[in-house]
Amino acid sequence: MVVKDGRRYRERSESKILKSIGIPSIRGMIYDRYGKPLLKNVAGFRLLIIPTGLPADARERNDTLKEVARIIEVDQPYLVELVVRGLREYKDSVVVEENIGTEQAIALKVHGFRGIRIIDEAKRQYDGGPAFSHVLGYVGAVSAGDLALQSELRIDDVIGRAGLERYYDEVLKGVSGEKILKKDIVSRAFEEVAVREPQLGYSLETSIDADLQKYFFDRLRMGIESLGRKRGVGIALRPQTGEVLALVSIPSYDSNWFISPHRYSRELAQLLSDADQPLFSRAVSGTYNPGSTIKPLIAFAALEEGVVSSEKRFEDPGYLLVPNPYNSSSPSVFLDWRAHGSVDMRKAIAASANVYFYIVGGGTDAQKGIGIERLVSYFEMFNFSTPLGIDMSGEGSGRIPDWQDPDRGEPWRLGDTYNVSIGQGEISITPIGLISSIAALVNGGTLYRPYIVKRIKSGDNTIIREFVPEIIRKNLGNLENLKVVKEGMRDAIEKPYGTAFQMSDMPFSAGGKSGTAQAGGKTKINALFAAFAPYEKPQIVILVLVEDAREGSLNAIPIAKDVLMWYYLNRGFNQRITNALRIYE
Repeated sequence: MVVKDGRRYRERSESKILKSIGIPSIRGMIYDRYGKPLLKNVAGFRLLIIPTGLPADARERNDTLKEVARIIEVDQPYLVELVVRGLREYKDSVVVEENIGTEQAIALKVHGFRGIRIIDEAKRQYDGGPAFSHVLGYVGAVSAGDLALQSELRIDDVIGRAGLERYYDEVLKGVSGEKILKKDIVSRAFEEVAVREPQLGYSLETSIDADLQKYFFDRLRMGIESLGRKRGVGIALRPQTGEVLALVSIPSYDSNWFISPHRYSRELAQLLSDADQPLFSRAVSGTYNPGSTIKPLIAFAALEEGVVSSEKRFEDPGYLLVPNPYNSSSPSVFLDWRAHGSVDMRKAIAASANVYFYIVGGGTDAQKGIGIERLVSYFEMFNFSTPLGIDMSGEGSGRIPDWQDPDRGEPWRLGDTYNVSIGQGEISITPIGLISSIAALVNGGTLYRPYIVKRIKSGDNTIIREFVPEIIRKNLGNLENLKVVKEGMRDAIEKPYGTAFQMSDMPFSAGGKSGTAQAGGKTKINALFAAFAPYEKPQIVILVLVEDAREGSLNAIPIAKDVLMWYYLNRGFNQRITNALRIYE
């Protein structure tokens, strides 16, 4: 009797097939510093083909694929290829389209095609456009490589591919649910036997000021396009904390293209083949010669090392002659961009006098300089060649002189030190690294880790984790020396000889430093400008970089001025912020 009942049970159980169907989780939201959503989760429909679920009859199967292709407006051979690939790779399902339209989804559901599945799920919608793409990034379907590396992933999952979506993917994605279905082989009917509900992902509260981000992007793009150029960077930070207020990289892209890759296949193909690399985050991953924006740091190093006093003057006739030990009648000539006359440290910073920095950086027969060995120690102190650890993937590393490397080809010469002292030659840094070093010089000598996410919150607004300013290095030097450097940057704006005197009519105090850096084998000129405001207690520091700007830093200054003016008019420099920042001093 027992044996007979066991056989009967086995026969009945074998007529049932258990099938697991994933229930997508809903990704957490991302907000700006004022609570404004930077994206949306909207109702969407994912289309899948179940290769083994298609009609067995060849004609019926062909008719099914033909009608599906018509409804979703694709070529039938594309669907056939997906089916063949799915069978070859033993896949339960194959994603046809990540996000089909509502009318298309309804039509497919009405037809009730065998082997065709529609998944209702929340889809990302990036309403901010290209202005936010390098901050937010985008999501995409998992690949075979993802599945091989992460066993917990399902074929119908989506994951972060760039920006915050990628860096905080584990936080944002939540936990997928699962529905277990039992199918009767005879009746072909499905019965739900178990359900595990999905868990909502956590949300991110960022330091980004969405309105400033949009304005900075639009103003930088307008400035770049007016020059007939295509590439640039714009960053705004809180100098007293390291919070990123805006992070702009141009050219950019539309994150929404990656939500429906088949629909935007032409745009994505152009994006991937674009020589200007719109997917590359220049602000975080790019490396550039800093040009004259390095001069405040060189001045600071000279004071710290006791090479000169701030009042020490040098004559700048527009060039520096260095005797040639092999031919006394043919000295080496190191040019300035103009003659500046007698300059002290503050004027040298303000007027960007190359000769002054050749002398204090490398020295002459009459004046001892800092020297390359000690210069390198300051570059290391300010993390020029080491990532700062911003919460974005792909942060680049700058380059500092490896002057003792026996394999560098030629021995390190005095002229190499001169070049480095004005931000040229064997020295480079990321834009996020450069603005962080400027912030350290004007905030009293503290180098902060730049960061974007301030809080991680659950669906009921409970704070899961809060990020506070993180100090990489503090007490970088004597406060009086930092004050001199800061005064030189103020004079760059307020004095008629300052390189940014065109900003002197702003209704608030500020400081800045221009930079012009040769690039591309000296065939191109990158324009840079760093500024901070207000002067007394800086609440914002910004950096503008325009690649191949033709006429140098003057093309970056108007953009920086407009961004600072926008911030002043729309956010203000008020005592409330100043008081709040004191807790980090």
